[in-house]
Amino acid sequence: MAPPSDGVTIDISHKPDGNGGTHTTTYDYKDTGSRKEIKVTLTIEPPNSDFLKYTHQDKHNTDGTIPFKLEKVRDDDQRDIIPDLPRDNVEKVHVYYWKHENSNPPKKVLLVGVTTDRRTKYYAKSSDGNKWVEQQLDGNNLEKVLDEQNCKHNDAVTINLSHSASTENDCCDEHKGENKISVEKVEIEVDGKKKTEYTKYSITGGQLAGIKFYKDGASNDEKNRKTITAKAGLNFPIKGPVDIYTFYSNKEPELIYIEQTGTNNPVSGWFKKGGENKPWTEVSNKLQGINKDKIDNKQITCQQRAALAKELKLGSNNLQECTPAGAGRPRDAEAPGLKGPAGEDDQSGGPDSTKSGASGSPVLSPTVASDAHTPDGRADGDSHASEFSPKAQAKSAQQASASALSPGPDSPGGDLQPGAEAGTALAHGGDSSAGPPTPKPAPFTGPGLATLGYALSGTLAGSGAVGLAGYHLYKNSRDPWVRQI
Repeated sequence: MAPPSDGVTIDISHKPDGNGGTHTTTYDYKDTGSRKEIKVTLTIEPPNSDFLKYTHQDKHNTDGTIPFKLEKVRDDDQRDIIPDLPRDNVEKVHVYYWKHENSNPPKKVLLVGVTTDRRTKYYAKSSDGNKWVEQQLDGNNLEKVLDEQNCKHNDAVTINLSHSASTENDCCDEHKGENKISVEKVEIEVDGKKKTEYTKYSITGGQLAGIKFYKDGASNDEKNRKTITAKAGLNFPIKGPVDIYTFYSNKEPELIYIEQTGTNNPVSGWFKKGGENKPWTEVSNKLQGINKDKIDNKQITCQQRAALAKELKLGSNNLQECTPAGAGRPRDAEAPGLKGPAGEDDQSGGPDSTKSGASGSPVLSPTVASDAHTPDGRADGDSHASEFSPKAQAKSAQQASASALSPGPDSPGGDLQPGAEAGTALAHGGDSSAGPPTPKPAPFTGPGLATLGYALSGTLAGSGAVGLAGYHLYKNSRDPWVRQI
């Protein structure tokens, strides 16, 4: 029987059960050469990543004061690897894998670290896979190196959505020049003018292992790395082909749409940035119907663009809401002095957008609003004060009579002009020639005033009450809190 060897052989095929979870798991084995008991501890490293770290160390070396001599490291197929590794004063050997590897437990080693009393040296396979090469890294860029190794050995891509890196097509040196990731910048135009842009990232094969970006675009500083996760709806890896549509605000991704194609149960969804270091929130219910086909074919409707603008309203993104076709006349086309805020039902724009009373006529419903303003920008109280001056009353009554009681072809009261003149004269105190003539306002044919015009024409035409009623009708019509319901 051969005498015990002073050196320890680390057999990385020994692994505890589990996938890293919230608790560490361990496994003990005895090195047949040195007769030392080795403990293997499983953790997630870096924290919150998808990489598993198996740490091999002397079972009794709980505080790192009992180093050992390292003889060799054997892989899962019992082959000796890394011939030129440190041997003296070794405290730990770390082995990294991707947790989503097909085999369980995983067997494709991404990285091996050997910790001595001075520092940790890391080794990874060369591009041709024939030898192990030392990697120059520290704790800050560990995950970046693991991402690259994962792309090499598992064909699993982690996409960087940083605005400054939105032209990169390679996931690692292994696939350099293969354009593993395709990147396309697309503009959204409104009325022929650029309003915003998005970047479309695509992978045609392999797997989408994760999504990251770097705060302030500092992609050379892993301390600024941010990983996109969500509480629900976003589970990695996602088998390709996969497209990611990215909308930016202040040069950082604010909103993304992910769609997987070519599978029986494709993954898709909209996700919005959460707070600092918080999971993203799925907002698919707020952006229904906006999918890959709609975006690629530029078939986003006005309402859908408005929904996108709402989700992007914070920050520097200048995508604007729009007015749906058929939603009524634009505000600047309405008669001056008769504008008021549209009610909820006024937004639909169709023939049924105006509610009617029992007789089928539109109803005017006054509702007090404390922040009402007149069309010329004055507060409502100021408008009332000025309009109750004698001159304003006379002018208002004349305008109201002319617009509300103008004759129509089917007016039941016949010729309305005499009644309008009588009302105007009474409002002036009986002298129709007093004061300069008031310019005739543009006719207003809104349904509320037109209907009341017919009613007044049959009961008040020709009487002095027409002027007073016309004035109050005009006065109320100018208040923003008067609308159709």
